Amino acid sequence: MSPNFLVFGFQLRTPLNFLLLKEVRERNSSLYSPSPESRNFLETLAMHRDSAHRAIAKAQDEQAHQFNKGHRPVPDFKQGN
Repeated sequence: MSPNFLVFGFQLRTPLNFLLLKEVRERNSSLYSPSPESRNFLETLAMHRDSAHRAIAKAQDEQAHQFNKGHRPVPDFKQGN
């Protein structure tokens, strides 16, 4: 659970949620109309988050590769060995 959920009892919405959730946009269409600048900013922010996720996944793959490079299979022990 996130700290916000533990403190407030619900997940806080981010500005990106308002652009991505169709039902919120439809419900608040008269009250909320994002400017092109804000939409561009949020799309850029989402792009940077995706880039960070890909970088973390790439680092994990590289670490797994380096670990497995020196890893040897476990010998097959039989009863009595």
